[in-house]
Amino acid sequence: MKTTGKITKIFALVLCAAMLMLFVASCGASNAVVLSYTADNGKTYTLTEAEYAFLMKYRKYEVFSSYGYPSSWDVAEFWESDSGDNKTLDATVTESVLETAKSVVIEKYLMDKYGLSIENDADMKKEMDEAVETIKKAAKNLGGSGAFKRYWGYTTDELVNYNKMILTSEMVSTHLYDDKDGISKLTDEQLNDYYKENYKQYFMILINTKEDIKKDDDGNKLVVVKDKNNKEVTITLDQALDKEFLKEKEYTLSYTFKYESVTDKDKQEEQKDLANTILQRIKDGEDFKTLALEYSEEFLTHFYENGYMVSGDLISDKDAIEDISELEIGEMTDKVISLQSDKYLYIVKRIDLTEKAYTHADEDAEETEYKDIFTNFKTTVKNHTYSELLKAYAKDITVNTNITGKYNMKDTFLSKEIYYTYG
Repeated sequence: MKTTGKITKIFALVLCAAMLMLFVASCGASNAVVLSYTADNGKTYTLTEAEYAFLMKYRKYEVFSSYGYPSSWDVAEFWESDSGDNKTLDATVTESVLETAKSVVIEKYLMDKYGLSIENDADMKKEMDEAVETIKKAAKNLGGSGAFKRYWGYTTDELVNYNKMILTSEMVSTHLYDDKDGISKLTDEQLNDYYKENYKQYFMILINTKEDIKKDDDGNKLVVVKDKNNKEVTITLDQALDKEFLKEKEYTLSYTFKYESVTDKDKQEEQKDLANTILQRIKDGEDFKTLALEYSEEFLTHFYENGYMVSGDLISDKDAIEDISELEIGEMTDKVISLQSDKYLYIVKRIDLTEKAYTHADEDAEETEYKDIFTNFKTTVKNHTYSELLKAYAKDITVNTNITGKYNMKDTFLSKEIYYTYG
């Protein structure tokens, strides 16, 4: 049930192994079959209404705990808000649970298909046993299994079964795609195809009209970093670009310059004029990269001097997304893009992708410029590949819509005690 993806809108949720949900107290969840899949081995794999109700419950809790929302937000207005694509938040999250439920059914089949068993895997059995003990302790601390259900809205057995679902997903995914022993290890062609299909690379120039980059007494631009105790430290741009220096000092980049406010209106107008002048100089034939490294007040311009790359949108502003996403390789924005009432002024040029930049994160890589961007690249591709496999199987699942239609996020139980995880 692992999936991957990018949250482009705050509630365009992508499913991961941790699918959570809740139950509708009044629905009387039963053992009636909600989803069924008849496999090529002649067996039928199912998910019951009780299991589906739990997934609803846990998903609702996950929404609140991951994003730091208080339980007081659990009202109709919240769930009826727009999540994008002309759907309510209620509909979007409810649909995500159905997709997760389908994955659970298919993974039951795949465990049989590949002869996998949690009980026969020492590491997985240990994880399962530890999860059971943790759940038992939690129930004891609340006053027993009855108190646990009243508090959370689901039983300890349901939570144990959920942990089994998670470990099942891990087992199947590992069996397929583990770098060492996976039977369907990812090929370089698969990695490269995903890279070319999902990433874009840009040169960008940012002019900040309302903030100036702070400089030291020698005129060196200053950058914010964190030390090993997570305290803010200020260093020069040259030091921030020196990876050996950062490693020696155990500094973590915040990927931002240190700024000071500009309140002078004339200075702000000068910055706007500068942005338009730079744009014209580029149109007149001057080199974009050279001007970017000279003028850009975006730290990423300097850290990735051969172009910054993203999977998704470079800038989150809706209008800017339109202007930038339409660029073909070699094209640049034909105007200065204004964000936040002219505070940020951008000029962007799309360029060719650096060849196989994802390999910069390999342990023995000689080129490491893009290491930070691709630290989890292989895991992302594995999750995507696995998700596509599950979706292909899920097309043949039969859904009892008479039952699933009774469930929605708005009316699902939510515990008043929220432990925030922030993703």
